[in-house]
Amino acid sequence: MKPEQYQIGIDTFERLEANFTLEERLAFAKGNIDKYNFRKKRQDKQDFEKIINYAQWAIKQLENEQTEPIRTETD
Repeated sequence: MKPEQYQIGIDTFERLEANFTLEERLAFAKGNIDKYNFRKKRQDKQDFEKIINYAQWAIKQLENEQTEPIRTETD
């Protein structure tokens, strides 16, 4: 279950999927993986779960791209 602050409005991942190219979505995932990987605070289980979630989402984007038409910035 998502934390309360993420349960309102449009889901971030859905917004990205609707408005960004594959390259932009993958850059978002990579940036967030780096963010949680190199945090200055002591890393905990939650950080690693977030890294895994972003990686799994990126893999899903790549798999979906193989079955859907390629979207460009002008679409």
